[in-house]
Amino acid sequence: MERKRHLPERQVSFFSTSPELSNKQRFEYFSRTIPSDHYQVKAMVEIVRRMNWSYVSILYEESNYGIKVIFK
Repeated sequence: MERKRHLPERQVSFFSTSPELSNKQRFEYFSRTIPSDHYQVKAMVEIVRRMNWSYVSILYEESNYGIKVIFK
C-alpha cells in the first residue's frame, strides 16, 4: 500500500484583516493580500496626531472585530 504524504494547506486571504492571523505560531501557513487591522489603527492614530485633536470619540460594534480593534 502506498503511503501518502500529508502536505500542509496554504491559505491566502484577500479579505481577512484580523491581527490574530499574523501569529505565525498558530497560523503558520496563512497569508493575506491586504494589511491587518493593526495598520488601520496606526493610520487613525497618526491622523489624530497630525490634526492636533485633543478629543476623539470612537463608535464600535460589540463583536470580535470591533472590540479587538478598540482595546488593543
